[in-house]
Amino acid sequence: MNLLLRQCSQKLKLQEQALIELIYTLDISVMQIIHLNLSDIIITESLAFFRVGERVVTADGDSLAVLSNFVLDRIRNQVEIYDSMPLFIGTNGKRITLKEIWTITNKFSDLVASTFCAMRTTETITWEDRIHINIPLFVDKSVTTM
Repeated sequence: MNLLLRQCSQKLKLQEQALIELIYTLDISVMQIIHLNLSDIIITESLAFFRVGERVVTADGDSLAVLSNFVLDRIRNQVEIYDSMPLFIGTNGKRITLKEIWTITNKFSDLVASTFCAMRTTETITWEDRIHINIPLFVDKSVTTM
């Protein structure tokens, strides 16, 4: 995740940060996230492993730190942990819903957009930043190519 996105994700709650990490960094679909359980994760000192359907996804570096903190926080006050315990909990205390994930990703997008707008006057935005945050690249249509 590039620096701009990481700065914005730090303004979110821990569960929201972990969710954004899974979507943007590890390329896990929203439906797969909804069905992730605590038993689908193994965290070591240097890597986190997620069993997602038929594949195993790994996280390291900054992603590992965010995800480890979230998982530790998630299990801290649990009296009992069972295999089908959801990783992400919604506002109703049960498994997170598609609508709740949509709300979190929209909140994150708004943070990125407002941060980007603030940066435009103080910093030069690279092409890589524009591509990562899906900002349209403006092309001078008066220039023709042969």
